[in-house]
Amino acid sequence: MPTVAASVFVRNDNGELTPESARICGWSKGAPDIPGRNTNLPRENPRECSPMTEIPVDKLKGVFDLLMERIHTGKQVLEIDAEEFWSVPRDQIYDVYSEPRDLTIGALSDSWSYLEDMLSDPDRVVEYGFVWLSEVLRAIGDQTVS
Repeated sequence: MPTVAASVFVRNDNGELTPESARICGWSKGAPDIPGRNTNLPRENPRECSPMTEIPVDKLKGVFDLLMERIHTGKQVLEIDAEEFWSVPRDQIYDVYSEPRDLTIGALSDSWSYLEDMLSDPDRVVEYGFVWLSEVLRAIGDQTVS
């Protein structure tokens, strides 16, 4: 069974996929039916990944702002009762048909430190910051709902 790849598709102002987004990816045939998931989405180009999740950046920012407003009320510092977490390698995290191998251990303090470094020096901003931010946000979310 081919590896399932997760892709982020970026569209330009005309709604066309940018060149880096129009790449081939593998979607496993015979994926199980999941309620609410449409696996028969029309493709603009048969070489595109399908199905995909489209997330408008302005709405993503709106949701993030809303959640930050909610958590910011009354708190200046968030305390997270965890440090280490399991980290699934990028080439395995979206392959839900195979058990992850080569798990690693991440540290929230490291992820937060890298994010703080980006704040102190904007030249150090890297796209991997989204991964570090997701690790921190996951811990906040897990603690908030427990």
